[in-house]
Amino acid sequence: MSRFDRDTVKTLNRIAAQKILEKMRDLRMSSTENFKRRWIWELLQNAHDKAAIDFPDEQVTVSIKLTQTSLEFKHNYSYFTDKNVEGIIRQISSEDKDWGQVDESKTPKTIGRFGTGFLTTHLLSEKVKISGLFKHEENAFHQFTFSLDRSGRELPQLIDSISKSFQEANTKLNNSPKLRSPNSSVCNTTFQYELDNGSISVAKIGLDDLENALPYTLIFINRIKSIQIERDQNIIIYEKKESLDLTDEIKLVEFNKIKNDKIEKLYFACISKNNTSISIQIIQNENQVSLHTFNNKLPKLFLGFPLIGTEKFNFPTVINNSFFEPTEPRDGIFITDKQEASINNNKQIIEEAIDLYLILLKYATSNNWQNLYILANTSLPEEKE
Repeated sequence: MSRFDRDTVKTLNRIAAQKILEKMRDLRMSSTENFKRRWIWELLQNAHDKAAIDFPDEQVTVSIKLTQTSLEFKHNYSYFTDKNVEGIIRQISSEDKDWGQVDESKTPKTIGRFGTGFLTTHLLSEKVKISGLFKHEENAFHQFTFSLDRSGRELPQLIDSISKSFQEANTKLNNSPKLRSPNSSVCNTTFQYELDNGSISVAKIGLDDLENALPYTLIFINRIKSIQIERDQNIIIYEKKESLDLTDEIKLVEFNKIKNDKIEKLYFACISKNNTSISIQIIQNENQVSLHTFNNKLPKLFLGFPLIGTEKFNFPTVINNSFFEPTEPRDGIFITDKQEASINNNKQIIEEAIDLYLILLKYATSNNWQNLYILANTSLPEEKE
């Protein structure tokens, strides 16, 4: 699997281990809940981005299962290549990202990919087993499995762990028969995390956050078809239905939330301009429409996925734009008075959101929507570093 000679491999493994060691120390020392909420979005983002590159015409199905001893995250329309395996073991970004294209008239295909953000998933467990399809350059496929172990506290331990992961992946590939025609529509890619009493709570925090913000993510990202969550003896499925036009500008997006075969309808009003979208949940009772109150843990800014930490950005709706310039930990955006291109870009997006908000406000008042006080929540956000 390695594309390099032995000495180069040793050097790369050492460099990777040093970076991983530093990041893992930061994670272990951190007590912030944002990290505990972020891991699930990293896994979901990876599933989205892999399909965007290799299966651009398909929508992803995700299955998540939580037990007392493990968390299993599975998805379809994915396979690994040499670069993907190297990226996830050494914790470096793959080279097939699409984010950052100059043409802002188009939405970027990818949002991020096996970068250092994936390390946040080790808050669940420092040991994870990964399995899936591997695609050779000659288009032959194999089913394989390999393990990651980030439990080492010293550099030699992590170097050894990286080496063992490559060895295991190579061994499994060499002993795996070729698959003539793998079915990519089934959930072939699996991340399985060992859990203990401490990490069970982290898993529950992440899944709670997923359910809180998931409908908005599915509104803003069309590539994910449905997500199934199995936990606490319940099976919950979120699936986006077709959108209806309320006006030429405002759409009504409907969801099915299926819990143990019982269907609950969720509705959201959404309006877009260029790459900026705003959305808010509504309640439909016969001929009456009411605005739904916000959960205080719902992020208000989305870059496809939620920017965790923006819950107190007191805008009356959720705002999404694929070209937001977030902070490095993806917990906010800069909108200070400095004349920087990234800051000006963020301000322009907020101004577009205000225009959309006024259109939505006019429609809501004209059609006698209830709980209009929710659209009056326009106080300034708390100042952050």
